[in-house]
Amino acid sequence: MPKRKQAPRDQDKAVPIVQCPAELSADARKVWDEVAPLLIAEGRLTELSRIPFAIFCSAVADWFAANAALQTYGAVIKSPSGYPVQSPYVSVASKHLDTILKLATEFGLTPASLRRIADTSSSISWTDDLPVLDDLGLKPLVLNPPDKS
Repeated sequence: MPKRKQAPRDQDKAVPIVQCPAELSADARKVWDEVAPLLIAEGRLTELSRIPFAIFCSAVADWFAANAALQTYGAVIKSPSGYPVQSPYVSVASKHLDTILKLATEFGLTPASLRRIADTSSSISWTDDLPVLDDLGLKPLVLNPPDKS
């Protein structure tokens, strides 16, 4: 059986340049500079997904800052009235962690989401073994209307 024509390999494509938004903080820029090249090389970061990835980078940077504050001041602080209360950095870190996890799955940055992306991007498909109609020499069926004589 003739094989279906294969799509060009990813190696033939030029790697796009995705610009980091200028609005990112210095710490978020460090996250971008570390992770973005890896995602671009894998084809998981494009110009269209630049803003969600920038939000991811900001959330990661802010999560690290909140965790540093938690390590410095603790999860429980003393209120002005002297009673112990939860540090506001606990909820800040938690909100950023939620954002990180939601966006990390979109970019394949968790083990489960990476497996899903790898499963769908395989170049081998069950349809590769099916013959292409043109290779079999088949022509479309043309029906002529009956004569009205």
